[in-house]
Amino acid sequence: MGAPDPVSIPEMTGLLADRTGTLDTAVREALEARLRAIQASDRAQVAILIADGTQGQALADYSLRVAQAWKLGHAGRDDGLLILVVPTRTVARIEVGYGLEGAIPDVRAAQWIDELLPAMKNKQLAQGLNHLLDQVESALPAGQTSSKSAENI
Repeated sequence: MGAPDPVSIPEMTGLLADRTGTLDTAVREALEARLRAIQASDRAQVAILIADGTQGQALADYSLRVAQAWKLGHAGRDDGLLILVVPTRTVARIEVGYGLEGAIPDVRAAQWIDELLPAMKNKQLAQGLNHLLDQVESALPAGQTSSKSAENI
């Protein structure tokens, strides 16, 4: 009759969390630098989680729980974006905060995921993530220069 045990969400230790060890150090550092630059531009806060699974939850449910737990985005703007990748299942999802839904509607995010999946299947996750970040950056609204970047990390 009680609620099921809550699924453990990995702690946010940075804008890129590779829980699978899929990316080598140089690639991981380059992606982290891109994510920090996006955050510093005050356009959004983007994070990537490379997970070994979703702990039995549906991909959409798990990605939403991670995005909420990590509190992505700038205060009052809800401009966070989570890229969740599960290489072992060749699945991925983009969770978009309400503040970015106009710039990145669900249909656009789904198209980007469709473009990422072949890279994952071909063991080219780094190239796929870089291409995905190119697309995300091109769609983000201009930064709000009147406020400071979130300093969650």
